[in-house]
Amino acid sequence: MKSCPFCGVMPVVYDSSDDLKLEHKPNCFLKDNTWIVGERQINKWNTRFPDWISIDENEKLPEEFKVVQTYHVDDLYPVNAYLYDKKQNIWIRETEGPEDIVINGRNEQLYRPPTYWQPLPDLPDKI
Repeated sequence: MKSCPFCGVMPVVYDSSDDLKLEHKPNCFLKDNTWIVGERQINKWNTRFPDWISIDENEKLPEEFKVVQTYHVDDLYPVNAYLYDKKQNIWIRETEGPEDIVINGRNEQLYRPPTYWQPLPDLPDKI
């Protein structure tokens, strides 16, 4: 079994069955998802592509100005952002339209650096 990609908690087998219980950290994105029931859900839980990459534990960072999905363990949802400055660890929120936050005509800096990132998925060949 893989650990939670956001808080690192490992599932615990419940009553020697295929049911697994997760006791996520209180600030985890998946804190309300506490049960994995049956072999099908276990396989789904373990199938993650690509895996979230820990920024704290891993020196592998995305290229500067390449948009990726980012997440901080204290946030509710992942956001698309790009690494603006590796040395100062400055990340900028990617904006696409009027629903996104733009300050003084510029994209907003994330108020805290993310703890995880992953590449954006490939677009389908035909939409």
